[in-house]
Amino acid sequence: NGVLDGIQGQLIVNGSGSDTVNIDDTGSTTNESGTLAQTQPLGFGSIGPTALTGRGMGVRGITYSGLAVLNVSLGSGDDTLSIYGITDSTVTTIDGGLGTNTATLNISGDFAGINLTLLNFATATLSVGGNFSGLLNDQGAITTVAIGGSLTSAGVLNVGSIATMTVGGDLAGLVNVTGLLGTLTVNGGTPGEI
Repeated sequence: NGVLDGIQGQLIVNGSGSDTVNIDDTGSTTNESGTLAQTQPLGFGSIGPTALTGRGMGVRGITYSGLAVLNVSLGSGDDTLSIYGITDSTVTTIDGGLGTNTATLNISGDFAGINLTLLNFATATLSVGGNFSGLLNDQGAITTVAIGGSLTSAGVLNVGSIATMTVGGDLAGLVNVTGLLGTLTVNGGTPGEI
């Protein structure tokens, strides 16, 4: 499945702010699951680096910070990816590859990612506890979008389709749906664009 299969330690990548990391698991033909999440440094209140775990990499996986670009290419199985947080300043692209892939984005606070792109995911769900002020691109279907706060004027959501979307605050940004938008509920103002 790749160079890191069965790794027992942890690979730590500290970028300089202009580095690109490519993670290639395209050789995997089995159904696999993985997690992308920000870590909490011990003894500190701030959010730490981001870690990619699962996919046969052992418990600790790859931890990174200071990257300009992260590209992850998954294999040909029916893969599942759970995203709990990303480094906001890293342009992140995740290609699900072949298979019927699913993604779950469950961000407890704000989402301010400069650019998160999901490719080749059949379905996804998105839950943001706070404000959505980043950029998310997903050419597939998102069954549920739930934003607890506002979709701010900086927020952009480019998706293939959305079955149900709820915004707890204002919809001030852009929601671009190339297919169907089933239902949309906005509890605040709607100065944005659909």
